[in-house]
Amino acid sequence: MNRLMVLISLIFALSCFSGLKADANPGNQSTFVFIQKIEDGWYTSTVKSLNLNTYRRSIYLLNVRIENNRVTAIDFGNGEILHVGQNNSGYQYSDGYLSVDKGYKNSHIIGVSGQVRISWNTGTVIIYDIKIR
Repeated sequence: MNRLMVLISLIFALSCFSGLKADANPGNQSTFVFIQKIEDGWYTSTVKSLNLNTYRRSIYLLNVRIENNRVTAIDFGNGEILHVGQNNSGYQYSDGYLSVDKGYKNSHIIGVSGQVRISWNTGTVIIYDIKIR
């Protein structure tokens, strides 16, 4: 009786796994990549802004400075640069920390993104969504 149960269990297990096969295409294999940080420097990025007071949205192609995996400056190219640290322009710069963006298929890394919040002394708040590809 025990042999019969073992045989039935073995046949059942083999029938369950017979439909599974290894993917012969190495391009579809998952690769795990761990990025500790993006290199410091200036990068061209897509920047989407949202003014929380007026709900006005804009899209820019701007240079951003990355330091220690954080967006620390946004250069508008016209002499205006928003940055962390002390300023005499009447705003507070917050956040800017980057995260890795992965593609839907195979979870390949496609870039990094972050968000910067600028709070002006006038009460205006603008959110900048930053994507580097």
